[in-house]
Amino acid sequence: MKVETILFNLQLANGEPSKIQAILKEYQTHPVTDKIIHIDFLAIHEKETITIDVPLEFIGKPVGISKGGILEILLHELTIECLPSEVPDKITVDISNLDIGDVLHVKDIKVPKGIKVVDNPEETVATILTEAKEEVEEEETSEKNN
Repeated sequence: MKVETILFNLQLANGEPSKIQAILKEYQTHPVTDKIIHIDFLAIHEKETITIDVPLEFIGKPVGISKGGILEILLHELTIECLPSEVPDKITVDISNLDIGDVLHVKDIKVPKGIKVVDNPEETVATILTEAKEEVEEEETSEKNN
């Protein structure tokens, strides 16, 4: 099951032809052939807001990585509410200023005007962890001292 943020204009011909604006809600592919086997569309209205998940694109190399830190990304998409015409393909997040121990929360992400973030503002999006080797060495040193 996959979700996309693509807007479609569907033309249906069951009786009288009609055009419906919709978004791709989800689709499923065959596990072996990767052919699409099922598609769900969600009809939308131009003047009504919709709630949709939009992928996050992380750019930049965090300064904490050059110091031996490890980037951990915990959230790969953001749930937003906006008009259908304002749905972005992705939301770009610059993580180049993240240092070891820094945490990026949902509230820290800048979104375009007209978009409301639905996710919990305190939810962690990404963090820079200390290198695992250092933690193990510290534990071994403290055990020897005891």
